Amino acid sequence: MRNSLERKEFNYTKEEFVFQVPRSFIHRGTSKFDQVLQKKWETAMKNGYFRYHLDKLDTKVLPGKYGFIAQLNVKRAQERRKPQDVIDLKMPFNPDLFNFTKVKQHEVLLSLNPNQPIHLFLEDELPCHQVIINVSPLECCNCLLVPFVNSCLPQVVNESGLRLAVEMLLLSVDPSFRVGFNSLGAYASVNHYHFHLYYLSHHLFLETASVQHLNGLCYEVVDYPGKGFVFQLLKNSQLTVVLKSVMTIVKYLLDESIAHNIFITRGQRIDGKPDQYEMYEAVRIFVWARKSSFGEKNDEAFNPALCELGGHLPIKNERSFQSISETAVASVLEDVCSETFFRVRERIKQICDI
Repeated sequence: MRNSLERKEFNYTKEEFVFQVPRSFIHRGTSKFDQVLQKKWETAMKNGYFRYHLDKLDTKVLPGKYGFIAQLNVKRAQERRKPQDVIDLKMPFNPDLFNFTKVKQHEVLLSLNPNQPIHLFLEDELPCHQVIINVSPLECCNCLLVPFVNSCLPQVVNESGLRLAVEMLLLSVDPSFRVGFNSLGAYASVNHYHFHLYYLSHHLFLETASVQHLNGLCYEVVDYPGKGFVFQLLKNSQLTVVLKSVMTIVKYLLDESIAHNIFITRGQRIDGKPDQYEMYEAVRIFVWARKSSFGEKNDEAFNPALCELGGHLPIKNERSFQSISETAVASVLEDVCSETFFRVRERIKQICDI
C-alpha cells in the first residue's frame, strides 16, 4: 500500500509553470504533468475503472461565427451517477451522500503536493489534494481535482482551491487542457468541492474572443451569447492579485445566491494582435453569473454548464446531435446568462475597482 501511495504523489514547484504555449495542436508538447496524468488515466480506462469505455466521440464544429464544438456522448447521459438534489447554493456538506472520500482507491490518480506553503494549509489540517477519474467521462482525461479532499468542503469556490485549479493549467503545456467549476445551482452534481479537468483538441471561440475593460483586472466578453466576465493571467502577473480579483466576484455572487460557472483555458492575451496567434501567452479565467437550475437535469440536447458556456457541447442523443445549430445554442446561452449578467454588471464594476 505504501508503494502504491508513493506512486500517486505528484510533487511540483512554481518553476514548472509554463505561461506560453503554442496555439497549434500540431506543435504542442507534453510536460511531466501531462505525461503522468495521461498515462494514469489511460491505464485506468484500460483496466475498466470507468462506467463506460470512452471511444472516439463523434465530433463536429457547428457552422457559424462561434465555432461551437458538438460531441455526441450518449453513454454519459445514460450511465452517469444520478446528480444530488440541490436546493441552495450554500448547502452544507452531507457525509451520508456520495462524496469523493468514498471513491475506490484505484480511482485516485494523483495526490498533489505543491511546494508552496502559503496555500497548503486549511486550519491545522495537512492538505490532501487529489486528482481522481470522472467515472462518467465527458472527454479525454476527464478528471476531478478535489482540493482538501478530507476536509469535506461543500461545492463553494475558495481562493486556495482556485489557485490549485490555475496551477494545474500552468503545469500543462498542451493548449487543449481545460479546467472548470460548476457551482450548486449551475449543474454541479456532487456537493463536495471539485473542479473538472480535461483535454479538448479543438479551438474555442473564447480563446481569442474580444473583450472590453470593465474595471480593475476585470473585463467583459463582447460579441458572444454567453455574457460573462473574464480575467487574464500573464507571466508577469501576480497570481495572488488575479485570484483575489476573481474571488471578489465569486464572493459577491455567493452572497447574492447567484449560481455561477468558471472556465479556465489558454488563450490570446487581451491586448494581443492577430499576428501573435502562433503562441498563447495568457490564461483566461471566465466567470459566468447565470440563472439557477435546481432539481433534476432536463432531457434537452445539453445542460448549459462550464463546458457548454465555454463553447464545448456534450450532446445527449443522436437526434439532437444531428439537428443542433449555432442559433439554437446561442439562444440557450443567452437565456441562461444575459439577464443575470446585466443585473449584476454595475455592482461588479464597482467592487472590481482594485
